[in-house]
Amino acid sequence: SWLTLLIAGLVTVWAARLTSHIARRNSQRPEDPRYVAISEKWQGNLWLRAFFSIYLLQGGLIWAIGLPISLAGQSLSENASLYIVAGLIVWIVGFTFESIGDRQLKNYLASKPTKNQVLDTGLWRYSRHPNYFGEIFLWYGIGIMACSTGNLLSLIGPTILYITIRYFSGVPPIENKRCNNTAYQAYKARTSVLIPLPPRAARLG
Repeated sequence: SWLTLLIAGLVTVWAARLTSHIARRNSQRPEDPRYVAISEKWQGNLWLRAFFSIYLLQGGLIWAIGLPISLAGQSLSENASLYIVAGLIVWIVGFTFESIGDRQLKNYLASKPTKNQVLDTGLWRYSRHPNYFGEIFLWYGIGIMACSTGNLLSLIGPTILYITIRYFSGVPPIENKRCNNTAYQAYKARTSVLIPLPPRAARLG
C-alpha cells in the first residue's frame, strides 16, 4: 500500500543518513569500546559468545523495534489520515533532532576539546542526548503512522527502543564513563537527560 511505501521510504532515509554518519565517524577508529569492554569479560569461544550475546540479541531487538513496519501492512482505519499526518510530523522532528545533534557533536569533537570541556551549546544545551531523543522520537513517528491501521501494538517497537537506549545500551555507558568528570556532573545536574527542556537553573530563575 502507499502507507507501507511511505514508511519504507522514511526508514530508508533514516538508515542511509545514520549509516553514512557512523561509517565516517568510525572509519579511522578502533573497535567500539563498548564491545571491547563486554568481550573482555567473556570466556571460551569468543565468536560463539558474540553470536548469541550480540548478533541474535540485536536481531531480536531489530524485529521488535521494526514491528510497526510490519503492522502497517494491515487495512487502514477510519481515522487513518490523522495518525499518518501526526506520525509524519513526529518523524520529521525526530529526524531533524538526530541529524543536527550528530552534526553538532561531530563539530565539537573535531575541535579537540579537553577532558574538562562539555558540549553544552546548540541542542546539547537542552538535552544531554539530543541525537538519542531524535532517534526515539522518529521511531515513535513511524509507530504512530502504523497506528492508522487501528493496531496500537505498533507503539511497542519504539517503546522498546526507548527502554534500550535510556536504560541499557545508549545513555548509561556514555554517562558512566564521565562519572568522575566534575564539569559533566554539573552539566548533568542542570540538563535534561533526553527530552529537550530549558536548563534547570533557567527554569528555577
